[in-house]
Amino acid sequence: REYIPVAEEVSWAQARLAIEAGKFTALPKARILVNGEAKYDFREKKVIIDINAGDTVEIDSTAYNFPIEYEIVEVSSNLAYPERKQTFTANQTMVMVGKIIVK
Repeated sequence: REYIPVAEEVSWAQARLAIEAGKFTALPKARILVNGEAKYDFREKKVIIDINAGDTVEIDSTAYNFPIEYEIVEVSSNLAYPERKQTFTANQTMVMVGKIIVK
Protein backbone atom coordinates (compact mmCIF):
# COMPACT_ATOMS: atom_id res chain seq x y z
CA ARG A 1 0.00 0.00 0.00
CA GLU A 2 1.27 3.47 -0.88
CA TYR A 3 0.78 6.48 1.34
CA ILE A 4 1.34 10.16 0.84
CA PRO A 5 4.14 11.33 3.11
CA VAL A 6 2.86 13.89 5.57
CA ALA A 7 5.64 16.02 6.99
CA GLU A 8 3.60 17.87 9.59
CA GLU A 9 1.37 16.32 12.21
CA VAL A 10 -2.34 16.32 11.50
CA SER A 11 -5.22 15.90 13.89
CA TRP A 12 -7.12 12.61 13.94
CA ALA A 13 -9.89 14.18 11.84
CA GLN A 14 -7.67 15.33 8.97
CA ALA A 15 -6.62 13.24 6.00
CA ARG A 16 -5.06 13.63 2.57
CA LEU A 17 -5.67 11.95 -0.76
CA ALA A 18 -4.53 12.24 -4.36
CA ILE A 19 -6.84 11.98 -7.37
CA GLU A 20 -5.70 11.53 -10.97
CA ALA A 21 -7.67 12.51 -14.06
CA GLY A 22 -7.25 9.20 -15.89
CA LYS A 23 -5.42 9.40 -19.21
CA PHE A 24 -5.40 13.20 -19.31
CA THR A 25 -2.38 15.31 -18.37
CA ALA A 26 -4.58 18.26 -17.37
CA LEU A 27 -8.27 19.18 -17.23
CA PRO A 28 -8.24 22.76 -15.89
CA LYS A 29 -12.03 23.14 -16.02
CA ALA A 30 -12.64 20.01 -13.92
CA ARG A 31 -13.09 21.04 -10.30
CA ILE A 32 -12.96 19.19 -6.98
CA LEU A 33 -15.61 20.40 -4.58
CA VAL A 34 -15.32 19.97 -0.83
CA ASN A 35 -18.63 20.46 0.99
CA GLY A 36 -20.11 22.03 -2.17
CA GLU A 37 -17.33 24.59 -2.61
CA ALA A 38 -14.82 24.44 -5.50
CA LYS A 39 -11.43 24.02 -3.80
CA TYR A 40 -9.13 22.36 -6.37
CA ASP A 41 -8.84 21.84 -10.12
CA PHE A 42 -6.97 19.49 -12.45
CA ARG A 43 -4.39 21.90 -13.90
CA GLU A 44 -2.06 18.95 -13.39
CA LYS A 45 -2.77 15.24 -13.81
CA LYS A 46 -2.61 14.50 -10.06
CA VAL A 47 -4.27 16.67 -7.42
CA ILE A 48 -3.51 16.26 -3.70
CA ILE A 49 -6.33 17.40 -1.46
CA ASP A 50 -6.53 17.93 2.29
CA ILE A 51 -9.85 16.94 3.82
CA ASN A 52 -11.46 16.42 7.20
CA ALA A 53 -13.61 13.61 8.54
CA GLY A 54 -17.18 14.10 7.39
CA ASP A 55 -16.32 16.30 4.39
CA THR A 56 -18.19 15.55 1.18
CA VAL A 57 -16.05 15.39 -1.98
CA GLU A 58 -17.40 15.76 -5.53
CA ILE A 59 -15.80 16.26 -8.94
CA ASP A 60 -17.41 18.66 -11.42
CA SER A 61 -16.77 17.52 -15.01
CA THR A 62 -19.68 19.39 -16.60
CA ALA A 63 -17.30 21.53 -18.72
CA TYR A 64 -16.15 18.47 -20.70
CA ASN A 65 -18.42 16.56 -23.11
CA PHE A 66 -16.52 13.27 -22.98
CA PRO A 67 -16.10 10.54 -20.36
CA ILE A 68 -13.38 11.03 -17.75
CA GLU A 69 -12.27 8.37 -15.31
CA TYR A 70 -10.86 9.66 -12.03
CA GLU A 71 -8.83 7.43 -9.73
CA ILE A 72 -7.85 7.73 -6.08
CA VAL A 73 -4.12 7.03 -6.45
CA GLU A 74 -2.79 7.75 -2.95
CA VAL A 75 -4.27 8.06 0.52
CA SER A 76 -2.96 9.00 3.95
CA SER A 77 -2.68 6.09 6.38
CA ASN A 78 -5.67 7.24 8.44
CA LEU A 79 -8.15 7.43 5.54
CA ALA A 80 -10.80 4.68 5.58
CA TYR A 81 -12.93 6.04 2.68
CA PRO A 82 -12.40 6.57 -0.18
CA GLU A 83 -9.86 3.83 -0.76
CA ARG A 84 -6.78 3.80 -2.95
CA LYS A 85 -7.44 2.54 -6.52
CA GLN A 86 -11.15 3.46 -6.36
CA THR A 87 -12.38 4.91 -9.66
CA PHE A 88 -15.18 7.30 -10.54
CA THR A 89 -16.41 7.98 -14.09
CA ALA A 90 -18.01 11.23 -15.22
CA ASN A 91 -19.58 12.06 -18.59
CA GLN A 92 -20.29 15.79 -18.53
CA THR A 93 -21.62 15.33 -14.99
CA MET A 94 -20.88 15.84 -11.31
CA VAL A 95 -19.38 12.76 -9.64
CA MET A 96 -19.95 12.07 -5.95
CA VAL A 97 -16.76 10.66 -4.44
CA GLY A 98 -18.53 10.54 -1.09
CA LYS A 99 -18.21 11.42 2.56
CA ILE A 100 -14.71 11.22 4.01
CA ILE A 101 -14.21 8.59 6.73
CA VAL A 102 -11.03 8.48 8.81
CA LYS A 103 -9.82 5.54 10.89
